[in-house]
Amino acid sequence: MRFRDLNIKFSYVYFIQGSDGGPVKIGRSVDVERRLKELQAESPVRLVLREKLRGGADDEHQLQAKYAANRIHGEWFEPHPSMPGVIHRGQKMPSMAWRRDKGNAIASWVEEELLLPDGRDSETKADNGFST
Repeated sequence: MRFRDLNIKFSYVYFIQGSDGGPVKIGRSVDVERRLKELQAESPVRLVLREKLRGGADDEHQLQAKYAANRIHGEWFEPHPSMPGVIHRGQKMPSMAWRRDKGNAIASWVEEELLLPDGRDSETKADNGFST
């Protein structure tokens, strides 16, 4: 039997949060995108995947223990500055920027403040939240 025939699936530990910030879910799944869709179906706010890291149950439990002081309920936590990719209080909202990746335009979170071509910052641009 060859390695590629084994159909091995890796699990990932993920950080999911509302698009405008707020509580963070730290969980684990072999299909993070499917899990995001499941959570979205039950959420009143738009959720986004902030980060996914290859890891198993032990990694998930270690991260949940690390942020235990921030636990709200179950696997939901108050944001902490050390959580990867997460928006926390006092932090400026990241701006959505477009970049080219192998010929396909994809959305990419950019941590720094973006300036529009006319010099305005991203907080004063149009309501759509995107810059080009």
